[in-house]
Amino acid sequence: LAKGGRMQVTTPFWKMHGCGNDFVFLNNVDLSLPEAEMPQWATTICHRGTGLGADGLIFIDKPNAPGTSYRWHFYNSDGSRGEMCGNGARCTAYLAFRLGFCLAHHTFGTHAGVCRRA
Repeated sequence: LAKGGRMQVTTPFWKMHGCGNDFVFLNNVDLSLPEAEMPQWATTICHRGTGLGADGLIFIDKPNAPGTSYRWHFYNSDGSRGEMCGNGARCTAYLAFRLGFCLAHHTFGTHAGVCRRA
């Protein structure tokens, strides 16, 4: 993908599914992609014909609320921002734990507020 229209970026990604929805995940702590560019990444990556194909793209990012381990930026395949997605939240919580962002039981920030993984 072209980051800022200037260069190609290679970054690790993860693909997971929950109850029939599939998601691609990127570690935005390492990638540092500006939020303004995230919708375009979502439409490009989620396209089933030319991209990886997914229902949504989820960026795991640094926390922005007290008491949270991280936050997410969730985008639907059409590039629209999603406030909350239960299946995406379950996958995000599991992946964040496996990547060492948090303990098994934790809270994380979403556009709908704080979500708790019990």
